[in-house]
Amino acid sequence: LNLIYGLNDASNLRFSYGRTTARPSFKEASITQIFDPLSSTTFNGNIDLQPTYIDNFDLRFERFGDNAQMYAFSTFFKNFSDPIELTYFLSASDQFQPRNLGSAIVYGIEFEIRKDFGFIGDAWKGLNFNINASWINSELEMGEDEYESRRLGLREGEELEDTRPLQGQSPYLVNVGLNYGNEEAGWQAGLFYNLQGETLEVVGN
Repeated sequence: LNLIYGLNDASNLRFSYGRTTARPSFKEASITQIFDPLSSTTFNGNIDLQPTYIDNFDLRFERFGDNAQMYAFSTFFKNFSDPIELTYFLSASDQFQPRNLGSAIVYGIEFEIRKDFGFIGDAWKGLNFNINASWINSELEMGEDEYESRRLGLREGEELEDTRPLQGQSPYLVNVGLNYGNEEAGWQAGLFYNLQGETLEVVGN
């Protein structure tokens, strides 16, 4: 569902909802065992894995200018059912397996701008700058087994919440690009920089 309300000729307000699914790979949804000699760990497939279903809500304001210039501000919310995460066996810390662990939500904000340098002079018209940046918060409600294993590992004075970040979800993303194109000469070039925050790789205790 995608609803667009035109505030004026140059600005839109958008609302969208979508339901998507993330299915396990053949490797994940199998009974295979793969030993990694570099890390001395073993990956174990899980034939009982269920697909992840995601409800996606987005609200976006966007404003357009000449020569494909624009800026936009968005906020989003995602609800995950049965997210698939890589975790380890309590009885063997070098054995890993993908599992459906709890339920999760992800929400955040996003800013995007694309600016042409033609306002400086005609010689700068082919040069443009773009940036896309997101701040993201994720929360997964831990299952009973994971919560109990973490609780048993607490040190004196430590406290434990029943949520943690979603595995593989970065807390922020930044994409920056500087582009130059010359239609008459028939060439174009770009310089790009991408950055993401630290992510949880494997769910441990």
